[in-house]
Amino acid sequence: MLITFACGIQAQFRLQGSTEFGHTNVSEGMYLRSLVKGTYSIEQLSFRLAFQNELISHNSSFFSGLNMGANYHFKIKTYPLQGELFFLQNVLNNYVTERNYIGSISTNAQKLNATVGLGFKTIGFTSDARKQAGINTNKSISEIFNLIYDINYSFLNPESAWKLKIGISNIDEFTVNQATNPMTFVSAHYNLSDKLELTTDLCYKTAGAFNLHVNYYGFYIRPGIVWKIN
Repeated sequence: MLITFACGIQAQFRLQGSTEFGHTNVSEGMYLRSLVKGTYSIEQLSFRLAFQNELISHNSSFFSGLNMGANYHFKIKTYPLQGELFFLQNVLNNYVTERNYIGSISTNAQKLNATVGLGFKTIGFTSDARKQAGINTNKSISEIFNLIYDINYSFLNPESAWKLKIGISNIDEFTVNQATNPMTFVSAHYNLSDKLELTTDLCYKTAGAFNLHVNYYGFYIRPGIVWKIN
């Protein structure tokens, strides 16, 4: 007996390159970073891998960020949702590195969308810092059950070549803030063609709702381009 199975599987690979420049209260002037992100999607499942590099910064480490994760699109009745598990590493400076382990669930509507999740964070010394200080252990500080959120609203029609949204969030490509340290952002995308998309993100960061510098911590602008490879 011969049994055969046939199914149509649609896969897509997206490659994104971005440049981020901005200023914070601890950046010692303007900084410049590059970001490269690849996303592979097959049916309802997708995988992501991204790297961040310092181009102009007080941080002497060239590699400063890693983002890797997987998400799955599904429906409850007719309502589209997305579940995601991911890992973020951010080299904050020459001496301290931060790692975040996060699980989240997101809505997948056309206009108003929200993400909510929980994160586990560890902060420890870099390998160079341990060598310089003669530290033989790899102890770290842990922060459990950090609330993750992202709320955004899209203004334009999904079929339009232009996409514009605003939002508030405590998570970025390589950084997770505490729930009381929100970031507000504006994101604009333009489809040049079926394969190419221009992106620009503008973000304003506060120092937290209960901190002295509540009005300002920093900002960044992140222009980029996305190449969709079938």
